[in-house]
Amino acid sequence: MSSIGAAEALRHPRLAAGALALLPILGAARWRLDIVLLCVLWLLFCRLWSERWFGRARPDGVAAATGRLRGASVSLAEVLAVLYGAVAITFLRGWDQWTSLVLIPFPVLLADWTAVRLKGRLFPRLASWPVVTVVLCAVITLGSYGRLSELGGPKIKDDFLYPLRANEVPAALSDEERTAAVARVRAALIGANAATATGRLSEPHPHPVHVTIFAPVKRKRWTRGTGTEGSLAEQLTAAATSARDALVQRHRGVDLRTVRIQVDLEGPSQRLGGRWFRGLINTIGERIAGDNFVWRFAQYDLETGIDGFRLERDGKAGIVLPADPMLDGWFSPRDLKKRFRYDNWVKTLAQLRQRAGIKDGKEGPWPAGATLTNFRTYSFAQPDPTAPRTVELHRGHVLFEGELDEERVLASLEAAGEWLLGTVEDDGRFDYEYFPTRDDHGRGYNEVRHAGSVYGLFHLAALAAKEPTLTARREAYIEAGVRALDRVYGMLDVPPGIDDGAPHVAFVQQKRRGPRVDTGAQALTLLSFLGRPSPDSVSDPALAARLYKDGDDAIIAGLAATLMDLVDDRGWVFRRWSDMQSGEPMKEQPLYYPGELMLALVLYHEATGDPRALEVTKTVGRAQIAYAKRPWQIPDHWVMQALDRLDALDPDDTTWRDAAYDMGREYTAEQFVPPFQELHEPDYRGAYRRDMEIARTTRAASRGEAIGGVARIAWRRGDPAGRWERSLIEGARHLIEQTYTPDTTWSFPNPEEPLGAIRMGLIDNHCRIDNNQHGIVALDAALHALRRQK
Repeated sequence: MSSIGAAEALRHPRLAAGALALLPILGAARWRLDIVLLCVLWLLFCRLWSERWFGRARPDGVAAATGRLRGASVSLAEVLAVLYGAVAITFLRGWDQWTSLVLIPFPVLLADWTAVRLKGRLFPRLASWPVVTVVLCAVITLGSYGRLSELGGPKIKDDFLYPLRANEVPAALSDEERTAAVARVRAALIGANAATATGRLSEPHPHPVHVTIFAPVKRKRWTRGTGTEGSLAEQLTAAATSARDALVQRHRGVDLRTVRIQVDLEGPSQRLGGRWFRGLINTIGERIAGDNFVWRFAQYDLETGIDGFRLERDGKAGIVLPADPMLDGWFSPRDLKKRFRYDNWVKTLAQLRQRAGIKDGKEGPWPAGATLTNFRTYSFAQPDPTAPRTVELHRGHVLFEGELDEERVLASLEAAGEWLLGTVEDDGRFDYEYFPTRDDHGRGYNEVRHAGSVYGLFHLAALAAKEPTLTARREAYIEAGVRALDRVYGMLDVPPGIDDGAPHVAFVQQKRRGPRVDTGAQALTLLSFLGRPSPDSVSDPALAARLYKDGDDAIIAGLAATLMDLVDDRGWVFRRWSDMQSGEPMKEQPLYYPGELMLALVLYHEATGDPRALEVTKTVGRAQIAYAKRPWQIPDHWVMQALDRLDALDPDDTTWRDAAYDMGREYTAEQFVPPFQELHEPDYRGAYRRDMEIARTTRAASRGEAIGGVARIAWRRGDPAGRWERSLIEGARHLIEQTYTPDTTWSFPNPEEPLGAIRMGLIDNHCRIDNNQHGIVALDAALHALRRQK
């Protein structure tokens, strides 16, 4: 292209149209300078490319043939090219995939080179359909990028916007500097002289410093002070003094030597505004989906537990530090209806309004005339007030350090087992759930999870029989399991509508509307009965005598008979006995119940040889394999464990193996283990992705069970198992990181109570028995994976 042609191309009005197309992308990326420059270069490339193919500057005489095409079609092609490239640039920059940027212009350059080689014969054909040309280039690039993802590139998800919009975190302090900082805070609390500040503590910190102190009380246990001027040491002293005065006023007589300390050093902040593009997207989404529109651009400004906020108006200010939602349990337990990131944003803004004393209506995203900024902090704490050791905090928790090994897994299994063991009460009922931020044991109960946790205790006993480090507690697990199972006996009855002479037995829940028989409760009860150890393996005669009772065989056979009747002719599983009695065909199946039924019946077949149980299991298995292939269906983790048993029974039939591998690939593709999912925060490692939600450990625990079943198939058959082993190990790492230890319970009113519990999610401190039960099985599978890799 001549210099005159290039200059003419750059003056073309379509350049302005392309620039307008860039605005939403650049707004989403917070106008990052590097992305702006790359997008401007891409815009110029598209303008010059358009002129080369469709413009008058073509020196080869094609202009006459293509002149009629200049106009709307070419404009649309150019705008599409600009949008496509800008999105790709923003995505790749978000994950720092610089080398992949060459994939964006490559198809165009290749087509151009080919056309020149063909002496222009290709130009008229491609120029006839400019939009198709752009789409073709996009498909080629996306195909190349898809292959890159398989080789280790990040998946195409919206998570890349989080690091692009993230604020900077202050540089970390060394161990010695953190110890000196806490010593200075303690000196200020008790009015003692602090040592002379050195290093970072003697230097100015350009942003506010916050000190939070926790008293050993149940309610209103923490206060906070802020230092804004002077060196870091001076800011720490000012913040500590302010926090102390507030605490003494609230709790007179508190021993300041026993309080625990958390320090947050603010980093640079960014003012948030109501961007027009964000509002436009919200309006369109709400018009289409109404209250079901749970995705908003605002969610990229809030990674709960990572971002802090300051709301200011008329001299009033409200501050939420990153870990505040965890300190006070804002999201414990999870609200099933308002569980999305945008709901977190709304609740955080409500807290900001309250702290700022602003009582305006709910107009706009925040009060009219107010300034909202967000920031991140470098945070650390002193878990034990009698020891100088400090820990760095991330999302109010402590990150896993080092690589996973057998010793760490066994220690975590022991801790998780001890917590589950401690939840079994004298009457066999579990202390079902616990909320550590308020030292509250809750009021809810779930009989299905009761039965599942009995199964978990017997699984622990079987594991302890093989692991020397757990052997000492084996009979304690068995005794607790027997005690919890004794409660189950009292809930066994004949299913409603069945004659007394029938062999059926059911775990019947007495509800306000009458007796209820859930399929899952029957399956897990049967698993618990089948999971009991042999009395010969128990040294305590009294305990051995309690393991089995007269009539147990009839109960086991009756539970199996009930389960088999809960399957229809298609192999679909009813949710409840009443659903089966109604005779109405199901439109969809319940999650978990089919897999629980399969696993219970296949183990029943292994124990008794009952052919009908095996046939029903296979019928449900085939139906589940087909059901899991439906759009938007998630494979059931219990099904995958049952597939392992079916494959072991009939190795010549590859149906079960192939299905388990397919389901396992679908699971692991959603795990935060590169290349499957890229991490935008380190504590996502090993967790499983939840669209528009913060990751939860419940998914890592249950899916670890499932992948354990898939891995056992691969180990047994000698198939490649690296993908499954890596998934198990990374999942166990995540579960261990989210298990409560003294380093992570120090801020609670009762730090001892949650030790060993696996919390429900990264922002959900809720502890529940079934989460530990699933986690124990997943950790067991990871232990085997580690040993296989050795």
